[in-house]
Amino acid sequence: KTYSIQTDGEYLTDVMDELTKTSDFTYQGSTSTYGLYLETVNDLTADFNKDGAYWAIYVNGEYGQYSADQQPVQDNDDFKLIYEK
Repeated sequence: KTYSIQTDGEYLTDVMDELTKTSDFTYQGSTSTYGLYLETVNDLTADFNKDGAYWAIYVNGEYGQYSADQQPVQDNDDFKLIYEK
């Protein structure tokens, strides 16, 4: 599913929080020493302990290096949350 938004958000979670208020987007996660670990996006849960699945963040086509709460947002960025195993 694709979402477009104009935002003043500083980090990806700021954008995600705005989307939860203005669209059907939902997410849940837990905080770790590495930041927010995404567990569920739009009611699809990734359970790494069960089958190695996780939510990967891609930024402008590149595998993200930060958690959602530490990923900076720049004008015209393209983010993808991909369910991976």
